[in-house]
Amino acid sequence: MIPKQIIDIHTHIWDNTSGGMTHEESKCQLIEGADRFGIEAMVVMPLFGGLYPTSADITRGNDLARAFAREDARVRPFATVHPPLEDHAMHEMRQRIEEDDFWGLKIWVTIADQPCVYALIEKMIEYNKPTLIHVLHKSVGQYPTESQPQHIAALASRYPEAKIIMAHFGGNF
Repeated sequence: MIPKQIIDIHTHIWDNTSGGMTHEESKCQLIEGADRFGIEAMVVMPLFGGLYPTSADITRGNDLARAFAREDARVRPFATVHPPLEDHAMHEMRQRIEEDDFWGLKIWVTIADQPCVYALIEKMIEYNKPTLIHVLHKSVGQYPTESQPQHIAALASRYPEAKIIMAHFGGNF
């Protein structure tokens, strides 16, 4: 018999501007939930700075995700990047994947089939690691920079060898 293994592939640590709670509070919630439900691994992606984070927000969040992974062996960090910050996004991805041993990449609210995403996907193909992309299809409240499923389809057609995780899909149908 194969032992059950529970992995949560999509969790976040927050700051007050994004999740309405501090980094420490969000960490405590994840640890409590993992303990309570026997979660053996959790992919953790920082969300700092709201819908349009700065380079400093992104770096701070990724630093805290790295620290969290060092504190709790169940944490599998994914580096968050905001592709419109092109140079910073590429730098963060390289540092986190090559130096900090992050498990993958999270692309934060950006239309997925834009040129600012292409270099990131190409590099993730080289790394042979997954990229999780925030995607929602909403009947109301769609952000102007929020990917929809057709954007992921176009990106996947352009890069069929990419490992893409489409997070969410649905919203308020």
